[in-house]
Amino acid sequence: MEFHIKENHKNSDDHQQRENVFQRLPQEVLIDILSRLPATSLIQFRFVCKTFQNSAYDRDLIQMHLSRAKQNNPFLILHCDYPLNNEIYFVEFPDKENQERVKRIQTPFSADMPEFSVIGSCDGILCLVNSLFSDQIYIYNPFTRMYSKLPKSVVFQNQKLLFGFGCHPVSKDYKIIKIIYWPDPGIASGGTSGGVWEDSPWGFGRLRGRRFMRSEVQVFSLGGEKWRSIGAIPYNLDQLTGVVLVNGRLHWVDHEIVFRGLIVSFDISDEEFREIRMPDQNQCVTRGDYHLAALRGCLSVCIPVFTGLGGGLDIWIMKEYDVKESWVKQFKVGNYLPKIISQEIISQAHGIWRNVLDRRPVRVLRIQDNGDILLEYKGGTLASYDPDKETFKDVIFPGLPNLFQTIVHVGSINWIE
Repeated sequence: MEFHIKENHKNSDDHQQRENVFQRLPQEVLIDILSRLPATSLIQFRFVCKTFQNSAYDRDLIQMHLSRAKQNNPFLILHCDYPLNNEIYFVEFPDKENQERVKRIQTPFSADMPEFSVIGSCDGILCLVNSLFSDQIYIYNPFTRMYSKLPKSVVFQNQKLLFGFGCHPVSKDYKIIKIIYWPDPGIASGGTSGGVWEDSPWGFGRLRGRRFMRSEVQVFSLGGEKWRSIGAIPYNLDQLTGVVLVNGRLHWVDHEIVFRGLIVSFDISDEEFREIRMPDQNQCVTRGDYHLAALRGCLSVCIPVFTGLGGGLDIWIMKEYDVKESWVKQFKVGNYLPKIISQEIISQAHGIWRNVLDRRPVRVLRIQDNGDILLEYKGGTLASYDPDKETFKDVIFPGLPNLFQTIVHVGSINWIE
């Protein structure tokens, strides 16, 4: 992504005078002013004068700007791999009318990793994995264009991989977790029935039957040098229901015991797995029917109530984290089919959307400041739902790609050395 600054045609004396004005400001005042700027503007101001350039790397400014960015409407990152090459766009949502909203982001490591999946977004940093071979991971700030290539870890034959990325709010540890499943060679070679491999929409094999799998959990701490193995887990976690970060914990669903409603969390700080019970409800839900979400900082479960492409949802929110009795059915989203969804999206599946939404045609992204719920339909079509008026509105931006997957992202200048 390129940022252009208009040339200053005034004389150098005026330029020096303005710079001296900023230099006379107390550092805490200057940081407070700069922290209120959008990430894109802050990056541009690095080139205005030396004072701004030096201040832009101040850790207090980075943390204050990140804190303000989390309180405001974040960006949307659009990941597109149709028709061929992977591309990333960003949308500042909502934005002023009649202003260009969708902008493409160049990935400076595209020659090394042209095909990728987005593992997650945390504090302005994206985590990307090679979607062809899953052996390479990058962390990347799409606004500062700073990136780092992580070391490779152990690869197993016929492995199934799950990833997670996040930061703990207290310890401030940033970590990537990789959960590896592979068939037990002793059982698989014996021809015992039940351990059947099937295709996965993520490009890796999936083994049906937890008793015929082996597992290993690997963790990489940003700022460290190598991956660490922390052992095996007794869960068969499911990537299709989503992985969400809440309270410094990453969350998945164990689809082997989904009818008992079990969410499994991983604490980024102490690296322990814990169990959280899903809400009690009368519906019979199966793997792939529902998904997890993080809504206003709360763990949420979105359960379909209608069939078909435009199926509705019940949205359950855990008001008090890790307290089963605090689950509340907060919203009921009706059945809706966006007007702009194309027949191509309905009838075909491409890349990142292949089989992912066959049974989950709508995904909850976030709750807007005005209370509307932002939804993503199959193929990346966006719509908002007003729960008070029970009305829908298609969300259309000039320049949207044809097919994309949406990641809620905080625009920041944050970085981890």
